[in-house]
Amino acid sequence: MMLTVLGSAVRVFDGQRSRGYLATVIALILLGLCSLPISASAQGAAGCTTIGDVGTVAPCNGLLIVSESSLRSAVQDSSYDFKPGDSYSSHTNGSTYTFSQIYTGN
Repeated sequence: MMLTVLGSAVRVFDGQRSRGYLATVIALILLGLCSLPISASAQGAAGCTTIGDVGTVAPCNGLLIVSESSLRSAVQDSSYDFKPGDSYSSHTNGSTYTFSQIYTGN
């Protein structure tokens, strides 16, 4: 369908009707771009949003997802890690995560 519209837009690209066809072609192109599948990295980043979870997809796979405030708290108490029982940490898997094992990306 888009090729047919593009072909007719090219054929009548002279005169006053060309402006309307050009707008139609641009709208169809934009609509086509909006319907492209989301990339795997964008889907993964969307799965890295629950504070306290350990990520299971890229880019947070295996990393503890933390908020900025919990990151600041780990610095303030000079522990520089996240372990169960910390007032600023909500994970319960028994593991301690250091700054190299956390995700703050979203």
